Amino acid sequence: MMCCVADRIIASPFAVLGSIGVISEIPNVYERLKQEGIEFQTVTAGEFKRTLTPTKKVTKEDVKKAEEDVNMILTQFSGFVQKNRPNLDVASVAT
Repeated sequence: MMCCVADRIIASPFAVLGSIGVISEIPNVYERLKQEGIEFQTVTAGEFKRTLTPTKKVTKEDVKKAEEDVNMILTQFSGFVQKNRPNLDVASVAT
């Protein structure tokens, strides 16, 4: 986020710089736990308190909610970049 307000970014030739985007990953071991006879219990309050977690079976609703969350974060992040770098065409560099 610090680079968003910079006029210039200086990095070494071997540096890995990210693009404007959002990634969310989490391993899911539900099926493996099931094979081993291990049942994991989670108690929550709220419909979307736990969507994608390593220990529960993922539903279509979970994935939909996670996609909505990631898209919301991308919108906010892109807006922050655009606000702080008004000369940048955010759409052309967002991936």
